[in-house]
Amino acid sequence: MIKYLHRKRLEQRGYRMTNKKLGEGGYGAVYKIYQLTTNVNNNNKNDNDNESTIVEQPLKPLACKMMLLSNRKDKLTAIENFAYEVFAMYRGRNHRNIVHLEDHFIYSHHAGRIDNCSPLSYSYIIMEYARCGTLWAKLKKYGPFDAAITVEYFRQITDGIRYLHTIGLAHRDLKLGNILLTTNAATSGCDHNNNPCQEIVKLADFGLSRLVNSKQSGLIRFNKPAGTLAYMSPQILSCYIRANTVTAAAAAATIHDDHKQRTKKSCTYHSSYDPFKADIWALG
Repeated sequence: MIKYLHRKRLEQRGYRMTNKKLGEGGYGAVYKIYQLTTNVNNNNKNDNDNESTIVEQPLKPLACKMMLLSNRKDKLTAIENFAYEVFAMYRGRNHRNIVHLEDHFIYSHHAGRIDNCSPLSYSYIIMEYARCGTLWAKLKKYGPFDAAITVEYFRQITDGIRYLHTIGLAHRDLKLGNILLTTNAATSGCDHNNNPCQEIVKLADFGLSRLVNSKQSGLIRFNKPAGTLAYMSPQILSCYIRANTVTAAAAAATIHDDHKQRTKKSCTYHSSYDPFKADIWALG
């Protein structure tokens, strides 16, 4: 039912949804879609013919990330992540190593036939389609890369990260699964051999990205852990361990001991970290 509603809503926006799932998470999924484009050709009009011919253009492949916003305890955080992801992709629209944003919107589906049924709100982020998949999927399928290809991948990744840091954005969730691979229009397919790398790296999944540096406020340090545990820097791990340890201790405290609870909760996030350095650590 929900998939039908997604398909119907995307058709209203001018997109055709396919059954090919590109990725999946706890609250959403990424599907391959096509942009429906038609052009009106006025060059073939006759003198006595007032009608124009409609020429169908080749369908443009895209990717659509759908995330559930309603019925979640962290709804406000999910909306904030959606806003930052759109913001990061928009700011990085001029860089070749950042996935390009095509469209975005939020829509509430009335899935039930009962009048008092609460609607399901979803966020939609439509982006360019990376035809070669993720770097993690390629590594699992083909094994370790040659040195020349590894260096080229690393160069493109660092170019994208450098640009993000230049405009004051920290990714905060860099990992192989969030690095996409695609090719330019002149290349017929993906390079899976030992030839010089023809693929273009695209940084994606900016839901945890945050605006860190600005001319007015300077560098802002974070004390709340974010990202994937296996890729966290030691500074973030320190915040993560302290947060979980102190939270567990606070939960075990008795209800009557208000002073202990206030003391423990006040030091939940004891240390802070530099998100720019955390991004660089994730590359290593």
